Formats: sequence, structure tokens, C-alpha cells
Amino acid sequence: MEQIPTVPEVAQPLKHSKLSLLLCMIVGFFCVEFLLWGDLMLSYLLFVLASEAVALWAMSRTKQLTKMDILWPIAICALLPMHILTDNQILLFLNAFLLFVLFYAQLAALSGTAKQAWYKPLFIFELIGIFFVRLFSHIPMAFTFDKNKKDRKGRHILLGALAVIPLLIIVMLLLSSADAVFGHYVKEMMADFHLSTTLWKLVLTAICGLLFFSFLAAMGLKMGINFNAPKTKKGLPVSAVITFITGLNLVYLIFCAMQFMYLFGAFHFELPEGISYTNYARDGFFELATIGIINLIVLAVFTTFTKPSFKGKVIYRVTMTILVVTTITMLASAAMRLIMYCDAFGLTRLRVYTLWFLALEVLLIIAMLVRIYYRKFTFLKVGLLVFLVCWLILCYARTDAMIAKVQVDRYIAGEVSDPELLKFLSFDANEELVRLYSYDKDAIDDGTLVIKNRYENITELLKDWKQWSLPRLRARQDLEQFFKD
Repeated sequence: MEQIPTVPEVAQPLKHSKLSLLLCMIVGFFCVEFLLWGDLMLSYLLFVLASEAVALWAMSRTKQLTKMDILWPIAICALLPMHILTDNQILLFLNAFLLFVLFYAQLAALSGTAKQAWYKPLFIFELIGIFFVRLFSHIPMAFTFDKNKKDRKGRHILLGALAVIPLLIIVMLLLSSADAVFGHYVKEMMADFHLSTTLWKLVLTAICGLLFFSFLAAMGLKMGINFNAPKTKKGLPVSAVITFITGLNLVYLIFCAMQFMYLFGAFHFELPEGISYTNYARDGFFELATIGIINLIVLAVFTTFTKPSFKGKVIYRVTMTILVVTTITMLASAAMRLIMYCDAFGLTRLRVYTLWFLALEVLLIIAMLVRIYYRKFTFLKVGLLVFLVCWLILCYARTDAMIAKVQVDRYIAGEVSDPELLKFLSFDANEELVRLYSYDKDAIDDGTLVIKNRYENITELLKDWKQWSLPRLRARQDLEQFFKD
């Protein structure tokens, strides 16, 4: 891989740099107030919307956005509502990280800073180069403007505003002492004012705003570290690839043949004699899931770097297809084992997430099968789309509510369940927690105290609009109705 420094196409700062700096400072304030001093709920949604609006505005000053470019903000907007529609902190944190990656990749792709297409593997290396090399290098640009009368006037206005602040403080203190009514309202206004916290917020706002400005400036200058793939038509030796895959296939086929009755039992929900649910599900699942990940990586590497000749194409495709089929079979067996475990003991977060991951693996391997037979098929593009759709399904499925419902239904039906689990779920599970308590007050240890503490926590959280979300509002309404009844 050869590292080639990119020559800037348009070596000019962003247009309207003073306005850009002001907007970036506003985004910096949103970052401090809504993210650092906020929550991953409504305030985070507003922060991302503000960042996206400023970024798209900055990009529109340097290029004409096309219909395909709009797909990036559409993907970001599809993920955003999750932050007011669910209360699962694990998914919210992962979704926030995914939004950051999408936002960053969007700017690199739209601005032309990254020369590789977003669905090419080298695009990732370009993102890393841009972030660590160019993020901090354009901060001085925030203090560089044209020396004209308008700029001098703007600096004079800023200087006057800063100079009057100390005098305003002194005047307000004197007026407060002179008039009791005026002093009363000033005290109310300053009741929540903390000098140290305010100073910290101002400093962090300046830092975040300057970093965001430098980030956009780097995109506007189209300066990053770009990587070009070696210009060679040679790939991995086909005979070596076929031998490698054949060795794996032999092991997998022998395993399936020797364990056929074991796998057959898995698909029909019948346990081999002398094996418990716990050992059967856990011992088989983790090994097969790991093999699925390994095989997916092997398929991705070989389909990318192997260019079989016409004579070797048939054998290559057959061996790769066998690998795909055996992998899907083992993943299906792992899924059925886990379903058996859930059928015996109910759902938990880990069980739901692992079932989701298995389904994602199967879909990606099927996409890889298409890639084996159609070389023009772009796996990474389709794979990212499949992941995004699956992620949206997981996020909007309200998994905590589903887990709680299954556990409560099993408890009411007299089946094996874990009602204590509900105490550790998010506010999405609040409705089922109330239903369980109404059915049996002793189902959960200190159930009355748990529900009372939940109500107090929700009430306290909703006092701050930054932490507002629909599940929290719905949970408070359910608990208020419960206490009335």
C-alpha cells in the first residue's frame, strides 16, 4: 500500500469563514450543553441535528449536493428518532457511536477529501488519516480573516462586548443593593448560576467549536492522507486458495457427518441423552458463532483478492459455495440451540442480541455467496446497507419491553422465569413490571420499593427537558395511573 499525499484541488478556506466560525461555536455550545451536560435523549438529538445542519451548509458552499449525497443525511435521520423512542442505554450508546462514524464518513465522502469510494476498504484508512493528521491543523484559520473595514468593525464590537461585562457585574451588584425588588429578581435569575461551571462550559465550548471548525476546514481544503491500491491485476494464487478452502471444507463436512444426529436433534428440539439445556446451548453456540465470524472473514478476503482464471473458476466457486453452505448450516444450528435455551428459560438482553447477530451473519454470508458468482457485486456496499437495516430493526423493536413481556407471561403461566430481571431493564419494561406487580406483589423482592424508586427517578429525570424521551413519559403516566388505582 503506497501512501501518497494529496494535492489540494481548491486551496481556499471555507466561504464566509466568520459565519462558519460562529456556527461552529454554536455547535460547540450544543456539544457542551446538550451532550457533556446532557443525556443521550432529546438533547443529543438536537446536538446531532445542529451539527448535521452546519456541516451540510458548509459542504454546500464548496459543491453542489446530488441526490445520492442526500442518502447520508437520510441514514443519519433514520437513526436519530431512536434517542426519544427507546430508553435502552446500551443501544443508545452504540447508536451514538454509529452516528458519529456516519457523520464523519459523510463529510469525508461528500467533500472529496477521501479519494476512495465509501464502499472501498481503503476508505477506512483515509478516514483515520484525515482524523489524526488534519483535525487540529486548521485551528489557526479561525483567527485569520481579510483585513477590511467590516472585519475591523466586527473586532471592535467584540472588544466592546467583552469590555462591558466586568462593569455590568459591578453595576448590577450596586443596583441590587440600592433596590430590594431589583435585587430579588437578580437573585432569582442568578440562583442556578455557578461561576466555575459556567467558566468550564465556556472553555469547552471554545475548544469544541474550534475543533469542529478545523474539521470542516480540513474537508473544505480537501487535504487528507489518501491511499491508492496497488495497480496490479494479480491476485492470490487460485490453487493455494482452493487448497486452503478445501481443507476447511473437509473438516466441516466430517464434523457435520459425525454429528448429524446431534444437529438433527437441534433442529427438532430434541436433546441428546445426558446433555442439559445449559451445556447444550452454551457449549455449542459460542463455538459455532465464532466459526461463523472466521468463515465470513475468510470469504471476504478471498473474494476480494482472488481472481480465478476461466479454467479454475468452476472449482473455485464450488469450494467457496460448500464453505458458505456449511457455515450457514452451523449458524442455523447455533440459532436453534439458542432458541431452545430461550424456550426453556425465557429471553434476556444477551440472548436477543446474539440471535440478532446470528441473523446478521447469515445475511452477510448470503451476500458473499452472490459476490462469488458475480464479481461486479459490491459486497461492502450491500453489507453496510444490510447492517443498517438490521440495526434499525433492533433499535426500534423495543427489546426490553419484549423481554419483560416474555418473562411476565412465563411467570403467570407457571413456567421457568426470572422476574428479578425486570428490575435491571430500562423504562421500556415499566408497563410489564406494573403488570407483574399487580398479579403478584411478591414476585420481585421489595417490589413496592422498586416501583416507588422508579417513579421518583422518572419524575426527577423529566424535570430536565434534556432527558426527555417518550418511554420515560409513558412510564411516568403508567405509574401515576397505577398509584391512583
